Amino acid sequence: MVEERSSEGAGVQVTSVPASLVPYSLSFSARVSSPRPVSKVESNCSLDPLQYLNTDQTQATVKLAAGHKFDRDVELLIYYKDAHQPTAVVEAGQASAEPGSLMGDPVVMVSLYPEFPQSVMSSMASCGEFVFLVDRSGSMDCPTNDTEQQETRISSAR
Repeated sequence: MVEERSSEGAGVQVTSVPASLVPYSLSFSARVSSPRPVSKVESNCSLDPLQYLNTDQTQATVKLAAGHKFDRDVELLIYYKDAHQPTAVVEAGQASAEPGSLMGDPVVMVSLYPEFPQSVMSSMASCGEFVFLVDRSGSMDCPTNDTEQQETRISSAR
């Protein structure tokens, strides 16, 4: 038992209890929405079965199985059907957001995941994933460094 003193000097008794003995309940559910059908979801944690929300299987929910203690990070791996087909997703800016802000402008995401012939893949020593992400927030209008050349971060990214 620990006694803590407030600023007025009165003692408050605080009982320490190990975290493993504190009963709690917490759940986790994720909604997946994609232009391609979702084929499966895997995790480093036990999951309830995937629940599709529409017939074309482009929307689904997945939940952690009951009893998960949240003692590690939760990682979800989402697999798609026809993953090798190029896709483009367009998101309109939110009407309530200020124009020119992160949520105010429309955006486009293009995904290219080519499928190479086995003869090409067997000659490669390793495979990799390339993700190109460009920050378009207001901080990208700042100079790249403190030199006299005033190149902005966004022009450098281009």
